[in-house]
Amino acid sequence: MRLDARAGLAAGALMGAALALFSVLRPEPVLTDSGDNAAARVNGRVISQQDVDLALEAIRRDSRNPLPDDAYTHALDRLIDEELLLQRGVAIDLPHDAAGVRQTVVLAMIDSIIAGAALPTDAELRELFETERALFEGAPRLRVRWTQAATQDGDRTSPLAAPPDRLLSLTDLRGYLGPTLSEALAGAQAGSQIGPIEAAGRIHWVDVLEREAATPADFESSRAAVAALYRARAESAALEAYLDRLRDEADIVRRDASAGE
Repeated sequence: MRLDARAGLAAGALMGAALALFSVLRPEPVLTDSGDNAAARVNGRVISQQDVDLALEAIRRDSRNPLPDDAYTHALDRLIDEELLLQRGVAIDLPHDAAGVRQTVVLAMIDSIIAGAALPTDAELRELFETERALFEGAPRLRVRWTQAATQDGDRTSPLAAPPDRLLSLTDLRGYLGPTLSEALAGAQAGSQIGPIEAAGRIHWVDVLEREAATPADFESSRAAVAALYRARAESAALEAYLDRLRDEADIVRRDASAGE
């Protein structure tokens, strides 16, 4: 029954909003003069045969029973209903007035922009690896002893939160020592002592008992991380370039910040 399609549309209103907004961003199908690609037109906007086929496939996956004979009609009816709601939402400026809808549109636009970011060649990945080799090296590990006192000449004791007597990365040591002491250890070598350093109202010393050098970077073992970094930078560049073009084409008027002071 047609009532089923409408009930499903109402029950899935939130999901329907996201799907409808995706429809705003999808390119309109190119039609032949005979209209072979059009299953329907709603106020001039095309619902393509491919759209109906995808809807039928989704229904088929979600149903344990064979599709009824009128499944095509029901699927097309639902797409028409969604298109009508979508057009009405755009007409009343819903993407601007509803925060959730606005965010969905923005995120969908960002996804569509960064999807076009170029995939790197092997040579480009290797060049990035050589340029940023330090990013892919394993972190050095240190075994330390931490003591503190009320004054520089006072009796030193080991804090209850002292790190265990084993090699730890600087990131792990930060959880024990805090940012001030762990950052002071960045270039420390075995046999050295950091301190006295005043922090949190006490005086601190950290003895470096052992240091394990960072693991040298290897391209093949780091390939996935290199590709992820390349992709992140390419997507960021693609988005910024797209926004630059939109800014150039837009009529933007800013209020002088000092005007409100």
